[in-house]
Amino acid sequence: MGRRTKPTGRTYSHSEIPGTLGGIRDYYLERGYAENPLEGTEPGQIASYALPIPGETGQSRRHIRIFQNGTHYVIDSHIDKYDPEQNQLGHLNDVVNPPRHRTIRVKRMD
Repeated sequence: MGRRTKPTGRTYSHSEIPGTLGGIRDYYLERGYAENPLEGTEPGQIASYALPIPGETGQSRRHIRIFQNGTHYVIDSHIDKYDPEQNQLGHLNDVVNPPRHRTIRVKRMD
């Protein structure tokens, strides 16, 4: 697939989440996410990515977790109010009052 330029001027090799683990990795890394291997994993989780989000009340972060489920990759995302790398005590609030999660499924192509 060729590279596409978004209206922001950024260039991505994938405009949609691809169906390969390497493609998913590239998709998130191109958008500024960092691999987050130290984050606690859940059963079946195979990758994790995080993107800090600066804000008026401190720094939050978007967290992406990738699971393999048979013929699909399941991508779970949520936004923590407090980035645990910046504010561990504040992040306890995210543990007690979990943020809303969004889940999508992507057909595996690998």
